Amino acid sequence: MPLLAASRALKKDGDGLEAVLFNERNGLSEQTVAILAAIRPTDRPSQAKDKGRLVAAYIDRWYALQVLQDLPVQAPEITDLVHSRLVPILRACRTPADVAAALGQLALSDGNATPEASTLGLRGNNSHQIRYLLARVTAYVEESCKRPHDVLAYLDRTQFHIEHLWANHPRRTEKEIPDPVVFRSLRNQIGGLGLLEGRENSSINDMPLHDKAPLYARSNILLGIISPEYDRRNPLLRDFIKTHQLDKLLRSFGPKEAMTSVTQTRQKLYLHLFDLIWNPEQLGFPTPTPQDAPQPDQNPAPPSRATPDRRKTARRRIDVAKMLDARILTAGTRIVLTHRSIDHWATITEDGGIVLNATGGTPYGRVDEAGAVVRGTKTCQGMKEWHIEDETGVRLSLRILRDQAVAAGHM
Repeated sequence: MPLLAASRALKKDGDGLEAVLFNERNGLSEQTVAILAAIRPTDRPSQAKDKGRLVAAYIDRWYALQVLQDLPVQAPEITDLVHSRLVPILRACRTPADVAAALGQLALSDGNATPEASTLGLRGNNSHQIRYLLARVTAYVEESCKRPHDVLAYLDRTQFHIEHLWANHPRRTEKEIPDPVVFRSLRNQIGGLGLLEGRENSSINDMPLHDKAPLYARSNILLGIISPEYDRRNPLLRDFIKTHQLDKLLRSFGPKEAMTSVTQTRQKLYLHLFDLIWNPEQLGFPTPTPQDAPQPDQNPAPPSRATPDRRKTARRRIDVAKMLDARILTAGTRIVLTHRSIDHWATITEDGGIVLNATGGTPYGRVDEAGAVVRGTKTCQGMKEWHIEDETGVRLSLRILRDQAVAAGHM
């Protein structure tokens, strides 16, 4: 779905996402700037439309990959993407084929982010990002099965709520998952989420999953499929499953299926579907080999600034990342948060992310988010709550460590 079409719902939603994708400058959105860079006065209307679609599709894919890798998607990132990467390349393109080739080369350098999103989920302030992914994947399956759908409604949080398959009752699964931190992490993974019409969501409240499953059958396919025999009289859905080899992923679950199994299965399902939605060839981009850089107007496109290595090490603009840059902390540093007399350990990654030892997987982008998961609260003063521990067992909060570094002129 081109981002231009989504802007109306994003602005209506009012959660700030429009400021990321539609950063207004002098009356033009950043996306419009990129599209205009590709269009020439001599282009026919059909050519201009094709170029605009390709540029919008690339920006859409870029945004999805950033979210899947837990990388920043704020106004500075979209500005850098448009003005440093896209505009110089697109100005050199004459035809839609040139645009497709240039963007295909960029897509190649961007890589595929889904392996890194094996535990991606709802955390901190990323609900609008997770909603975007859920809206896209829900609409994709509905459309593929020729069912009526409204992706703009999915993006509107007043119409559709983000549904947790599991209510926030860790005791219901304590035999399988005794650690409440692991429960909260699994519960918020995107594999444990879906989109449900607001009134329906309110009506089922905190029912157990096996009680909700039959009610999901009257919703969209991604939730309905959880109900046993949902696909029994649905040949279009069965064809979709067969075509994309989803029989082990897009399926129902019995009442005895464990929470971990259901979440991991559906996590793989979503990531597989993301691959289909944002497949470069599906978006109209050729698949060049690394040495086949496109050369529109006989001028080779400048190299991408976002190689896979750079994307993996992109610094988050947070205190922990700044402390890494200043060598106050190092990648691999262990930190600890004590909650209710229990020590919860985590590890700092090379780009400032926080990996909880209890869960592993995708890093949390901020210490506040990681702390909130540990504490089971919506917010947490992460710099105050997380500590480093020296060789003698003395603990120092990250906030004090940062303040000492600032006072000494190291930051």
